[in-house]
Amino acid sequence: MSVIDPNDIVGAQHEVQRLIGRCILRLQQCEQLMKSMLAFQKLSGTPETLPKSLNNRRTEISGSTMGALVGRLTTECMLKEGGEVPDVPSGLDHDSSLFGLHMAINLPGESHAALQTDLRALVNLRNTLVHHFFEQYDIRTIDECVKAQDALRHACTEIDRQFEQLRTLAAGMAQGMTAFAELVQSPEFHDFLVNGIAPDGQIHWPFAGIVSALRQ
Repeated sequence: MSVIDPNDIVGAQHEVQRLIGRCILRLQQCEQLMKSMLAFQKLSGTPETLPKSLNNRRTEISGSTMGALVGRLTTECMLKEGGEVPDVPSGLDHDSSLFGLHMAINLPGESHAALQTDLRALVNLRNTLVHHFFEQYDIRTIDECVKAQDALRHACTEIDRQFEQLRTLAAGMAQGMTAFAELVQSPEFHDFLVNGIAPDGQIHWPFAGIVSALRQ
């Protein structure tokens, strides 16, 4: 970073603008990461309706505020250990092949509470930067510019920390998606889905090939 002339008010103001721009861009990255995590986190439907279901969920999430994203992330994606498993959607006829996917990371109680606290603080920081920052700092003076720069550098550090935390959580969910994809492509999954034969050898008769043939 270049050294700013202590008497150069324009240079000091430009540095404030650069730092606040960096913070806001990083906050937008946090929002996009949360939207991506939520979009793929929960899906349900038949093979025919799944693509539409995914598009609908993306559309629904795309307009959410950061506060709403944090609320959903900490109640749908990041769950406190011991929480209830979501119900499987109902309402389809027995001949439908219903797929339901709900991905979440279980966190110990203290870790879950800490994550909620961190993300709520991130929302407050975002709101302050976007709506109230220049109410707190009058950047028409050098001294206020310096104070604003110090506050923004601290904000940048905190936003970076939160972004890395979200990236770690997103990586954990991505590993779950990879494991699920490998399961779906396995012979065991094919036997269960097509023939009703579970990995332990038990037969789920409604899925069994002979039952399907008899129905036809």
